[in-house]
Amino acid sequence: MGEPSVFSLPLMLFLYITVNACNLSSIWLTTVFSVIFCLKIANFHNAFFLRLKTTLSQQVVRLIVASILLSICYISLYLWVDSYLNPVKQLRSHSINETEYLTHVYVFVAMGNSFPFVIYSGSTILLIVSLFLHMKQMKSNSNVTTNLDTYYKAIKFMSFCLLCFMLLMATNVVVLYYYKSLDVIPLTIIWNTFPTLHSMYLIYRTNRLREHFLSILHCGRVDG
Repeated sequence: MGEPSVFSLPLMLFLYITVNACNLSSIWLTTVFSVIFCLKIANFHNAFFLRLKTTLSQQVVRLIVASILLSICYISLYLWVDSYLNPVKQLRSHSINETEYLTHVYVFVAMGNSFPFVIYSGSTILLIVSLFLHMKQMKSNSNVTTNLDTYYKAIKFMSFCLLCFMLLMATNVVVLYYYKSLDVIPLTIIWNTFPTLHSMYLIYRTNRLREHFLSILHCGRVDG
């Protein structure tokens, strides 16, 4: 009976690192893209903003790689701290209080989610403010007759994405709180609901993504 646990432990660690690193990577990648999008679209002429725009726009690939590596390292650090504070033998003997066990887990989850959340929210709100100011300037200029529907659609788009991102942060806490009372399938559905909804909305609102998605569906139907 001892051998299965020996062989299952490395597999469980691998799966845990993979699942949680993918989740954290998606959060950081979304944050990176929101910052790049803000720097590209926002119409601020501050020297710091322009310098940041020039620097980060040239480092997109490095930022993506850094986000993935940071997520893997962070989850690995959590597992190392968890194994140090709560040895396997102690966990199996149930000699520790569950509240005490979850304390450092909540700390790591809060730290891992709060920093990208602040950056994402800040960049999104900054971009929305920039669009509102630009719209106000256009309205005050009587010579400009540009249709503002595109701006309103962009603001709605970013507001919805921000809402999905906030709900994603909330689901990370919900999954952590109910991980023992729910089965794997409900937890997986809860965990992936808002990222899936966010992706579907991106595909629906972006013409190029929607065209590629429809072409993939069309090829699948033809092959079938």
